[in-house]
Amino acid sequence: MYRGGSNTRGRVASACARGFAALSLAILTGGALLAGCGRSGQEALSTLQGARTQARARAEATQQQAQSADADMVNAVAQGGGASPISVRFRLEARPVVGTPLLILVTLMPSDSASISHLHAAFLASEGLQLQASEPMDVSEFRAGAVLQQQLTVLPQQSGVLSVSAVVTIDTDTTTVSRTYSIPLIAANATS
Repeated sequence: MYRGGSNTRGRVASACARGFAALSLAILTGGALLAGCGRSGQEALSTLQGARTQARARAEATQQQAQSADADMVNAVAQGGGASPISVRFRLEARPVVGTPLLILVTLMPSDSASISHLHAAFLASEGLQLQASEPMDVSEFRAGAVLQQQLTVLPQQSGVLSVSAVVTIDTDTTTVSRTYSIPLIAANATS
């Protein structure tokens, strides 16, 4: 299994922190309104503290879920230049062996500043690799912080360096961008 560092953990943590700060402000405002509507200050404070604890627990659970899903994933290789509004990561579920089906988990995650109105992703296998099960992804309103996952099943037919390409077309409010990402794998003969 390939392993790589996680550069998205910081972005996820930052997004969670911003969300928590916004939620805390809303809770403080709500607490002040409750106090002004005849509830005692102690009751309003108790309600506010309970809501803060729940919000903090939700934020921590979201961050832990994102980190565990991302822990064993590797960045796909972006072809071409320029910044992309998404990142593509993958994980091989086993060592690639000729003649043995292999499951690949692919995730797509928008950058914090992305405003994606539509995303289409298609997957293509290189020569020597057969793509057995793959549906294109077609998603509208893909928000920052959301993670899309796709499972691919491939069958290596020869040893050596093979790859799956993810061709991703992204529509934003102002433009359409198309990027190709490469998912490399090295297949070995079953006797190796």
